[in-house]
Amino acid sequence: MKTLAFTFRVALAAALSLSGLARAADAIVESAREIPVAYDVDVVVVGGGVGAVTAAVEATKQGASVFLAAPRPYLGEDVAGTLRLWLDKDDTPESELEKKVFERTDPIGGFPNRLSFTYEADQQPNAKHKDAQGIALTDGKWLNAAQESVQYDADTTLVADLGKMARLEALHLMAFERTGEFVVGEVRVATSPNGKLWRDLGPAARVADAGGGESAHFSLPVKQACRYVKVTATKAADAQRILLGELLLLEEREVVVD
Repeated sequence: MKTLAFTFRVALAAALSLSGLARAADAIVESAREIPVAYDVDVVVVGGGVGAVTAAVEATKQGASVFLAAPRPYLGEDVAGTLRLWLDKDDTPESELEKKVFERTDPIGGFPNRLSFTYEADQQPNAKHKDAQGIALTDGKWLNAAQESVQYDADTTLVADLGKMARLEALHLMAFERTGEFVVGEVRVATSPNGKLWRDLGPAARVADAGGGESAHFSLPVKQACRYVKVTATKAADAQRILLGELLLLEEREVVVD
């Protein structure tokens, strides 16, 4: 029995020794170091959201010194992306600050000879940027991609009906673009007197100065009479969708000879 007990103690000691070696292999022994103190405060608040900022403000009101650690160089990131910065249809800015914030230049002023028309699309708009009343591309608004665009997830053909024959001077298609997401690669135009016989006018040119930001502007001289205009907007190869802002058909001005 003594021999057996001795053997067991030796085996146990060996096992404990090996276990200690295994733990030592997983650990790194370092000399003691003093971590430098960056700020000496009463309260540390981590997060830059509204709740964190509110907590930090309340703590300071109670006389505590506070350090607020935020992941971004600005505060309130939880509402910055969802805060509404546009007016409802019946709202009117009153204060000077409101007037400055919501000041806008109506782009329609640059096209005084535009024609009225109705249009149909061969694709259904995405519900995220819908065209419920079928007038979003003729309402004179194309400055805000989030609120003033119609989204199509595939190549789309618009057919505009002027209601009568008219002599067109030019066509303009306003769109929005963001590389890899929504980009119009090409715009092709055709005209017709009756909606059956079509004359292909080729691709519209991309205007170099589209107003900056995410704006895109395509233009084509027409210089002919027609009632129907067909506009096909094709997605760029790497785009997921297209966002169209406005279609403008301009009437040819009369030439006055002295």
